[in-house]
Amino acid sequence: MKNLLKRELKKPDLFETLRNRMQNIFEDFFTDFETTSIFKSDFKPLVDIHDDEKNVYIKAEIPGVKKEDIEVTIKDNVLTIKGEKKEEKEEKDKKKYVKECVYGSFERTFVVPEVDADKAKAEFKDGVLNITIPKKEEKKGKSISIE
Repeated sequence: MKNLLKRELKKPDLFETLRNRMQNIFEDFFTDFETTSIFKSDFKPLVDIHDDEKNVYIKAEIPGVKKEDIEVTIKDNVLTIKGEKKEEKEEKDKKKYVKECVYGSFERTFVVPEVDADKAKAEFKDGVLNITIPKKEEKKGKSISIE
């Protein structure tokens, strides 16, 4: 019976362990603000895609990115938009209090119907990328007369 009691007394208090872990999280948060994992995430532009009888239209919101940092490709009915949102350099003497802006490289891929990639047009204005891609004309079948 004494051995059983000794073992129970040596068990760590679960609430104390949880309290210590929470304390460490808060200490890490306030001492190493820039590298805290909750602030690391990839930038992902929001995209709308729709079509009509003649074209496929893509609208991508890419604020804070320069036109020369964006690449658009179409290969085998796959449209790819990729680039990088670069973080501005900041002075070392400044303290950060809030950091919500997200930076980093991004890549979005979408399957599109049969399109004529050679005739695609893209325009980038005010942080919005608009792409228009003409659809390929449907090949019409030929009626064959039976003799």
